[in-house]
Amino acid sequence: MRTRTENKRFNLCRAATLLTAFALLGATTASSGALKEIFVSTKKIILADKNRSADLLLFNQSTSATSYRLSIVDMRMTENGLLERLPANTKTDSSAKSLIRFAPQQVTLQPGATQSIRIAITPTPGLEPGEYRSHLQIEVVPTALPERLGDENVVSIRFNMVAAISLPVIYRAGKTLATAELTDVAVSASAFSATLRRTGNRSIRGDLSVYYEPGTGKKRTRIGFIRELVVYVPNSSRQIELPLTTPPLRNPGKGRYIAEFIESSTNGVRTTAIIGDKG
Repeated sequence: MRTRTENKRFNLCRAATLLTAFALLGATTASSGALKEIFVSTKKIILADKNRSADLLLFNQSTSATSYRLSIVDMRMTENGLLERLPANTKTDSSAKSLIRFAPQQVTLQPGATQSIRIAITPTPGLEPGEYRSHLQIEVVPTALPERLGDENVVSIRFNMVAAISLPVIYRAGKTLATAELTDVAVSASAFSATLRRTGNRSIRGDLSVYYEPGTGKKRTRIGFIRELVVYVPNSSRQIELPLTTPPLRNPGKGRYIAEFIESSTNGVRTTAIIGDKG
């Protein structure tokens, strides 16, 4: 049988274990709610040989002082475009983790305050041309503490779930090229599906638009849109499912659908797919 002192130590250890478990759960489960506590000036950082550093602004838009912890993690993209965090000891040829330097690694901001985060790349000798990517994770440091409920042997836990976001940090070493192609295209009355294929040694990132054109030379109407659709290296393709706004079919069988994927950057890739009668 444990003594009162042993019970006390046991409950405190149990409380610390629970806090750690929930902190880890929150850190790996980012949601749209996280954006209410974490606001940053950009959604991505792309660096190259001529521009190996950048500044990111972190803004506390909450009503209380908040501490943020920053770290570099690796993530992989699934065929459907979801990002999954890789275990810390996973090694990938396209990881930029060992190349990235950043500061500060933790900061506390008062409500309305901002902090500049400096991010830089230090290439290693003999680095192969191509694209390297890791993600900067920013998480709110949990503020929960154990609370006593009358009996000194009983400890209650009150904590806030951890909000976290991650944004890609991409370094393009040497000459990088890419091509894109839309294949396996299908259109129904309410949905568009396709495979966006990538070749080359860099990712592709662009806007996908789907149009309905009632006849050749006639005004087309955009009925579907995805902003900043990405296929990351090393993935060669990504599956697309896009709900459509049904167009008015005045002449059924005479219209056609046009899908366009366009990168907005200079010399960006572009591909088009046409589905349906051209008459």
